[in-house]
Amino acid sequence: MTVSVSPTPPAIKPAAMRSMLGSATSAALAQTGKNPGLTGEGRTVAARARAAAGMARAPRLCSATTNRALIAPSAACRARRRCAFPLSDRILRARLLHCREQEEKHMTTLTLSTRIADDADEHAALITGWSQRYVQLSAGAYLGRLHEVQLPQMQLFNEYAEQATYQHCVPPAGTLWFGLPDEQAGASLRFAGREVTPCSVLVAPGGEEFCLRTPERFLIGGVVMAPADAETAAAWRRGGPRIIPLPGPLYRALKALPARALALAGEAPEQLLGAGAFPREVSSALLGVLAAGGTPIDRRAVQDRQLRWVEQTERWAHCAGDAPASVDALCQRLHVTRRTLQNGFQAVTATAPLGFMRAQQMAAVRRALCDRAQAARPIRDIAAAFGFDNPSQFSQDYRAHFGEAPSRTRERTGCTHSPAAAACC
Repeated sequence: MTVSVSPTPPAIKPAAMRSMLGSATSAALAQTGKNPGLTGEGRTVAARARAAAGMARAPRLCSATTNRALIAPSAACRARRRCAFPLSDRILRARLLHCREQEEKHMTTLTLSTRIADDADEHAALITGWSQRYVQLSAGAYLGRLHEVQLPQMQLFNEYAEQATYQHCVPPAGTLWFGLPDEQAGASLRFAGREVTPCSVLVAPGGEEFCLRTPERFLIGGVVMAPADAETAAAWRRGGPRIIPLPGPLYRALKALPARALALAGEAPEQLLGAGAFPREVSSALLGVLAAGGTPIDRRAVQDRQLRWVEQTERWAHCAGDAPASVDALCQRLHVTRRTLQNGFQAVTATAPLGFMRAQQMAAVRRALCDRAQAARPIRDIAAAFGFDNPSQFSQDYRAHFGEAPSRTRERTGCTHSPAAAACC
């Protein structure tokens, strides 16, 4: 569900309107319209001004037709009107036009949306403007949910995933992302290959990929901000990903910001748009946190090497016919001992190497089953290409991991081609 909301402009009281238009035109507003110095068109303008002065609300100070006449008249028409209208009424028209310009300057729209996914890949595509890839790590039916409000210079969201995931995320280029994970995320949360302590803000520049390992039943808030200028944007890119631990009360106040924005979007959208105070409050709070503490993630040689092992394992798992058959085979390819590999995977993914590799292979099979170009290919052949040689065992493992049979995945996504393609699964 996506809803675009335009805020109701603030009420303009008659007294304020008269003050805004000036004393010279206040007299004209008080008249009955029988001004001998006005042409018929001039009387119409004065009448419209009197109507505007008496309105409780002023969503538009001029009609569309009048706007066109005021904004783009011909040269001859402008000359005639200068002669026909007294000075006071020309001032009235100019000030009415100025009021409209100021109103339109602050009028814009926001997008409020709620999206739900029952697949990790579908979930990855929910956030507006991001490039992402999710892999489900834990076993069970998947549920992903996103509540998002999109403003002209800011994006705020709350995201939930029922199952543990390993994510590759790229925020929109030229922005800065602040991640606000739930305090109860636990010890298995990883950001850019590092363990995340409770009450820590995650920061990453837009246009650059970071990895996020999330636990089961994970909730995270997010704020994406656009920089005020090119110099600020360059400074953000130089900073790189970072983890900023905060005191509990301060962190909880920041964590509540996305939920507040979502509530305001439905109840008081004018506070989020134009001259609304809320976006300034969010920017000030988060940039203050960024300036006050936190250092870029230390990319030591050992940790970089561990991250490369994980990335290489992902590539092999998703390349049909190239996945290692066992942890020993994986160790041989990476030229490390089994213990070293175990420690490296635990540090980066909070998962054992074999479990991580199998989850990646399962994800690769699932993507192939959802690919219409492979609808005629038997499920057993797809499974075998990614290292699952026993069709019966594969079917059981797939059902346990995703909560549905492989054939059901094809049916649900509309990729069923023939009974032969669904053989033995």
